[in-house]
Amino acid sequence: MPRARTGTLLPPGADGFWRCRVTKDKCDGSTWRPLYSLGTAEKSLARLKLARINAELAAGRDPFDAADLASVPERLADYADA
Repeated sequence: MPRARTGTLLPPGADGFWRCRVTKDKCDGSTWRPLYSLGTAEKSLARLKLARINAELAAGRDPFDAADLASVPERLADYADA
């Protein structure tokens, strides 16, 4: 059984935002690792957004829609749990 895909956090780029890479399967069976901007400069919030992207991709949603869903405003309770 393969291990779970957790993704990789990449340090902030020139814009100051954290980024991530998550492996995604294509229809033909190959894989690709797109780069997503997480839209935050805080590492703890970036971890939460990476976890949300992973959950959306595991549910079978489009990877770019998953990145959009991860960029919705956070609740204070979510931020406090990080």
